[in-house]
Amino acid sequence: MGKHLLRTLGLLALGLVGLCLWASGPILAEGRIGAAFVARTTCSCLFVAGRSLASCRTDWPAGAEIIAVRQEENTVVASAAFGLVSARAVFEQDYGCSFPEGFAKRR
Repeated sequence: MGKHLLRTLGLLALGLVGLCLWASGPILAEGRIGAAFVARTTCSCLFVAGRSLASCRTDWPAGAEIIAVRQEENTVVASAAFGLVSARAVFEQDYGCSFPEGFAKRR
């Protein structure tokens, strides 16, 4: 009976992990979208409009305050879902802000 119980508990744990991974797909997709939106909006706000980061945060939609943002020279990096997803927007003179290839990636 001990082996049967351990096997059952192991299968239940495996099923729970699988369910969590399956359910996290849409959450991570929304995180990538949110991070990309915040990165691009903040990049344009900082480098095109010349505003401060604190001022740019007021442009973000409700709920976006959970997205971490950092500025690296002419680049804005936004990350969400505890760093599992991130997006990068780069400013180029005469072109504004854009996403480099592979901008929204899963870690």
